[in-house]
Amino acid sequence: MTAKLLADHEPNPVTVDRKNGQSAIVLSCDHASKAIPERLGDLGLAKSELGRHIAWDIGAAGVSQYLSELLDAPLVLQNYSRLVIDCNRTSDHDQLIPLRCEATTIPGNRDLSVEVRAQRYDEIFRPYHETIVELLDQRLLEERLSAFVAIHSFTPSYLGNRRPWHIGILYGCDRRMA
Repeated sequence: MTAKLLADHEPNPVTVDRKNGQSAIVLSCDHASKAIPERLGDLGLAKSELGRHIAWDIGAAGVSQYLSELLDAPLVLQNYSRLVIDCNRTSDHDQLIPLRCEATTIPGNRDLSVEVRAQRYDEIFRPYHETIVELLDQRLLEERLSAFVAIHSFTPSYLGNRRPWHIGILYGCDRRMA
């Protein structure tokens, strides 16, 4: 049996602010932090790489917390780097645990065993998504209207290509909120 990924003194994988907020909007931030569990060290990356957008959505946590306060909206934050496991992916996505992010190879994610991959999923990915589902299910039981909004940030250029927009609003099949 592999030891736990997260030590007892490390942050929980999920933080919930304003769980009982009165807004119909429910916020999440999948890439709120650049933290890496101590057991994983630096994933083989220089400290400068870990501060870049490849590790987290820079500014997204602050924007999310500001909006949560302003709107009195519940907010679910994921507290570990997307380089450990990307909570904005499906569980079967080939980049769930990225081998490469933008043009940067992630050495600490190479040749992971099924057990190690499952551990990251069970200790970080699953609790985050279960927290969101529980929050939305509770609101549904209370017959409270809920609009789920995930907050992200992006870089002005990606792989050398300038991005012309300053903000983007993505949506599924219902355009009303957008």
